[in-house]
Amino acid sequence: MTKFIEIDERIINIDEIASVKYLGDDIYEGLFPKENGVHVIDYIAFKFAEIKLKNGELIDVNLGLYAPEKNEEPKEWSNQNMYVIRKFWNELRDILKTNKLKTERDI
Repeated sequence: MTKFIEIDERIINIDEIASVKYLGDDIYEGLFPKENGVHVIDYIAFKFAEIKLKNGELIDVNLGLYAPEKNEEPKEWSNQNMYVIRKFWNELRDILKTNKLKTERDI
């Protein structure tokens, strides 16, 4: 039976995936520039992986990342977001099996 995954509202047949590359989870507050102590932007799409289809098309795998709240500790904020990335990566790994995954480190 054919399996599908959804990435950024796009449905992908896993049989069409050639490889998946993990790019990293280097999340830090500096990704959100500040002016006068206030974040200039409060949201970014953080690219942590890339899917390559058999036709050569590359698909970014992003985490919607919001700036830390004023009362939120930066370490706690980054740990929570890294947890989400690792959880998604592990689910993806389980679905695709390791032979399609390319990563510099296995998390």
